[in-house]
Amino acid sequence: MQTFEQIKAQIEALPQSEYAKLIDWLSERDAAEWDRAIEQDASSGALDFLIDEAQKERSWANSASSNAQGYVSVLAASPRSAPRCSSIGSQEL
Repeated sequence: MQTFEQIKAQIEALPQSEYAKLIDWLSERDAAEWDRAIEQDASSGALDFLIDEAQKERSWANSASSNAQGYVSVLAASPRSAPRCSSIGSQEL
């Protein structure tokens, strides 16, 4: 078996077209490995915490939206007038 340094030297010696093929192959291999790992984690339940987290955030967002709508309704039903300041504009600079 070759060492990493030997393989690295051979890669550096590749013509550009062969190097491009190698990069494409490595990219496809890496993506396939990533997909396999995600599928394995999903089927083993290792990603269930993400589902729980998303459901909690969704519940919180729905609750916050509902509370905000209620607050807006209260404000619209009983508008408060802005405080007035009689001294604004009457002072000389």
